[in-house]
Amino acid sequence: MLSRGQLLARGTSIWGVARGLERKAITLAAPAVYRLASAPQTWEQRVMAAVLWSGAGMASHRTAAALHGLDGCKELGVEISTVKQRHFKVPV
Repeated sequence: MLSRGQLLARGTSIWGVARGLERKAITLAAPAVYRLASAPQTWEQRVMAAVLWSGAGMASHRTAAALHGLDGCKELGVEISTVKQRHFKVPV
């Protein structure tokens, strides 16, 4: 999982991102967040996509508890905390 900003900071051009999408080498996981198409989709990827999309967020509440493996906490939805208010449903 990489944000558009991370890709650009690593030297990938906007055109390179577009080519990767066109060739289906990468897919859009969230707005301006990409994942390798060959990687199996996981709940952890959904969490990371939401965190990267938020810009300054972190996994929180039940999501953080599940990531830490606390008893009784399951990988269900994705909850993040951020200073910005954004609403987005990460694709399943």
